[in-house]
Amino acid sequence: MVLLVSMYNAARVNDNTSGRLVVDAFVLDKSSVSTKSKLNMVKRINSGSNAPKSASGAVVVTPVVVPTPDKNIDDIPQFTKELADLADVRYDEFVAHHDEVDLLGLQKPPPSRTAFRMATAEVAQERLEQATSFLAKLDGAAVGAAELSQAELEGALIEKMNAWYITDVVTAREHRRKGIASALLDALERHAVAESSNHDKQAAAADTTLYLHVKQENDAANAFYKSRGYAPPTDDQLKRLNADTLATNAGTEGQVLLSKIVTSEALKKSLANSGSSTASNSSGGFGGTGVGMGAKTPKKKGKRKKK
Repeated sequence: MVLLVSMYNAARVNDNTSGRLVVDAFVLDKSSVSTKSKLNMVKRINSGSNAPKSASGAVVVTPVVVPTPDKNIDDIPQFTKELADLADVRYDEFVAHHDEVDLLGLQKPPPSRTAFRMATAEVAQERLEQATSFLAKLDGAAVGAAELSQAELEGALIEKMNAWYITDVVTAREHRRKGIASALLDALERHAVAESSNHDKQAAAADTTLYLHVKQENDAANAFYKSRGYAPPTDDQLKRLNADTLATNAGTEGQVLLSKIVTSEALKKSLANSGSSTASNSSGGFGGTGVGMGAKTPKKKGKRKKK
C-alpha cells in the first residue's frame, strides 16, 4: 500500500507542518509565494470543472494530465481539477474510512481533503516519468480512478520485457456495477500497449504483460480479474520476474499476483467489438478496488519517506 500510504502521510505533513499558512483549509508555505499567488492557487484547486460533459450514461475514461512543477513556485505542486478529482475518488474510498489511532489508542481523524489533494499532486508529479493515472467519469462526474506504472517493476524484471504494473483500480461505491472498472482496465491495457510501442518500434508486434496484486480474500475482485483474463503468472513469466521484489516495491506482500499478456491484435478486436476507444456503456462489471494500493514512490527531495 505504498502509494496510498505516501499520499496519506504527505497529507498529514501538509496538515500539521509548523510555519505554514492555512488559506481556506489549504496549506501553503509562507516563504514560498505571495499571499495573492496562494489565494489564486486555492481557487485553482477548488474551482469547478470546465471539462466537457460526456454523453448521458456513458463511462468516459481519460488519462490525467499532470503539469510539470513550476520552478518559480518552490515546493508547491501545480494543480488541476483532474488532480483534485483523482484525489477525491481515492479519499472517499480509502482515507475517509481509514481507522488510525494515536499512541494512546485514541482514534485520529483522517487528514483533511484539501491536504490529501495537495499530497496527490505532489506524488503525481514525483511519479510523472513512470506512471499514468486515469479518471473515469459518468455524466461528467468523477466516479473511478486507476494508475498504470513501471516504478514498482524497477529491480523486479530479470530480463527486458514490455511490462507494466496496475497500481490501483478504484470505483466510487455508489456507482459500482456500472462497467466503470472494466472501462478503466480497457484504458490501462490500451495505454500499456501503445506506450510499449512508442518506446520500442519492434514492440508493436510484441506482447505486453500487465501485473497486479489482489487480496486473496477479495472474492469479487478475484472473480472480476479472472473474467478479464488475469491469472497467476506462468512458470516462464516467473523466470523473468522477481515476484518478491515486485511485492516489496508495491507494498503488497502476501497478496496474490496476477498477470495478463495483451497483444495489439487482441486490442484491435476488442476495440472493434466495443466500437469506441474512449467510452463504455456496459451496465455490468465490478466496482470494487480489487488491487492493493501499491507503488514505489520516488524520494521527495529531503522531505518525504515511504496498494
